[in-house]
Amino acid sequence: MNKNKKISVITVTWNRVELLEEAIISVMNQKYENFEHIIIDNASSDGTVEMLKKYPHLIWLSEPDNGQSDAMNKGLKLATGDIFAWLNDDDLYPSGVFELINEKLDLDIYSFAYGVCDIIGAKGKYIGRTNFHKFDRQRMMLGHNNVNTPAVFASIDLIRQVGLMDESLFATFDLDMWIRLSLVKPPLPLREVTSLLRLHGSSGLMSDKVHLNERRKIRLKYKHLVSFRYKFMFDIYLTLRHFLYDRILMKKYSRDMNF
Repeated sequence: MNKNKKISVITVTWNRVELLEEAIISVMNQKYENFEHIIIDNASSDGTVEMLKKYPHLIWLSEPDNGQSDAMNKGLKLATGDIFAWLNDDDLYPSGVFELINEKLDLDIYSFAYGVCDIIGAKGKYIGRTNFHKFDRQRMMLGHNNVNTPAVFASIDLIRQVGLMDESLFATFDLDMWIRLSLVKPPLPLREVTSLLRLHGSSGLMSDKVHLNERRKIRLKYKHLVSFRYKFMFDIYLTLRHFLYDRILMKKYSRDMNF
């Protein structure tokens, strides 16, 4: 396995200058030299561009985009690394994560790796941890993402091979990408923490309506690959879990997300 693979961190942002700067610093604090950090800004008006100019190592664009999938593709087209790292503008990386990924992710074997996320509040207080999930493509083809997307590190060559992000999707383009990558090479689930996921009042989650509409698109796209046993009862179970258990869990976290 090649040593010191180049990691291309891509961050899509819009009017989150303070949180974005924290994200940038969390990348700079990694004790790993072979990386680049690409910022795609949707023409922010809050001083983001002025802040970006403070960091000469950054590669950045500031212009209107047609959604996060379009912005992410702009970043992927600029990337020169071996590994794509997905960092949201309000999330952070834990210390040592690049070394971990460089060691664990063999690009000859795996399409991508994903770990678990420590959940933090607006001011950085630890409030929980996401569950470890084995990869379940059948479940994902029904529209249920069991990959911690902010904790993903993926092969850039393979992303280009399967065709970049689907720009017709706005809420589930990540889910669609993980499915497509997994059809070429298996993913590597990790039990280690590979991202700090921040919950706050403007976390920017898509509406339930958008998610439901796009879940239907995912199901139609991959229905020929879903086994019979998953198509009915398991889908009902997952839908109930999403709208009952997950909402209860998010309410629990919401009590602490301002800290």
